[in-house]
Amino acid sequence: MSLKKESEGASTWWEKVKNFLKWFIQKENILMLLGASIALTAVAVPFAIIHFTKTSYTMKSFEDLGVIGDFFGGTTVGLLSLASIIFVTAAVMMQKEELKLQREEVKKTREEYEVTNATMKRQQFDSTFFNMINLHHNILKEITHIDSNQAAELTGRSVIAFLLRKVKESYQYSLKSKYKEDLKKSIISYEDTFTRNDLLLKSEVFNAKKKYISELSRSRELLDYDFDKGEVITDKLDSIIADIQNDSNEIWIEKKRQIVEDFNEKLIVHSDYVTAQVEAIDFAGMINSGVSHLFLNKYKNDIFVDPLRVHKVQAYEAVYKKYENKIGHYYRNLYRIIRLIQDENFEENVEKNEMQRKKYRGILRAQLSSSELMMLFYNVTYSTKGEKFRDYLINTNFFDDHLIQSQFIWVNDKEELKLIN
Repeated sequence: MSLKKESEGASTWWEKVKNFLKWFIQKENILMLLGASIALTAVAVPFAIIHFTKTSYTMKSFEDLGVIGDFFGGTTVGLLSLASIIFVTAAVMMQKEELKLQREEVKKTREEYEVTNATMKRQQFDSTFFNMINLHHNILKEITHIDSNQAAELTGRSVIAFLLRKVKESYQYSLKSKYKEDLKKSIISYEDTFTRNDLLLKSEVFNAKKKYISELSRSRELLDYDFDKGEVITDKLDSIIADIQNDSNEIWIEKKRQIVEDFNEKLIVHSDYVTAQVEAIDFAGMINSGVSHLFLNKYKNDIFVDPLRVHKVQAYEAVYKKYENKIGHYYRNLYRIIRLIQDENFEENVEKNEMQRKKYRGILRAQLSSSELMMLFYNVTYSTKGEKFRDYLINTNFFDDHLIQSQFIWVNDKEELKLIN
């Protein structure tokens, strides 16, 4: 027990020593000690003179010490002045230290305020953002449409998928047909009659060949029947059709020669023959059969390889304008959500700020189905009203790889996607 008390006592003593050393090494405390020492020295000087001169404390003795006293008096005043200066310096240093502590306290208070303010700001943003997400779902639920073809009422995402099909149909049945008619008009009025007539002859031969093959396919004389297997054998028919396709069948060669003669004769005799032949052109069929020509290449490029942007815009705009009363507010709300995210500054650091924005964009994207994402892509790409929306999405990689490219209406949509991402 006594050893324990001794150990505790030694520990307490050592703590006191450490505290004293810590106090002693501070500059202002050293100055205070130095000033006090000088002041004590100045006070002790007169008494030291009396002691060392062995002078008694009488009036006569003090008069004899006058000259010496004046000398040491001047010295004493100097020492006291020095001590005063040292004390003032120590006081200034102590005040400086106190001001430093106050500044640190103010800095900590400001940092705490900024953290609190940032937290409140984030909470306010989160509240607004998720309220708008809920509003998005409510708007989506309220979108309805009666599909006359299926005699059913569509709601929500089904309507968006329906409109996506409508955009495709608008292009396939309206824009493609109009483009085809315009192309035929340009063929009729084409100044290079040799090039035009070459296309018309190829069209005439192609249509005649297709008709001839169709007639042969319906002929039972070219079909055999395997009674053991119970199936029709078309080897003979397939061989003949292959020869016709390769222009090596003798009967077809003769038919083709006659077609060319009739074509040249009618081209001269009948003035309206050109118009009739142009109307009979099967652009897609000739292209698929490998027929090559200037106008066929143009049709292939404008429709299949690199569809014209103006047609895509017209196809989407036709559907959007027709159904704008159903989906207009849906896209306006999505635009406001994206704008809310992109206009917010979450962090001072640019990279961290973009990471926060990306997180919220990801939350929004997760609410959208594949059809919604595809229609949103077409809205910001091919709609005049979606131009501002597009500006906010450029270089954000919003669509990323979440669009199913096999479901693109146009093959060059992937190039448009690169421009946005």
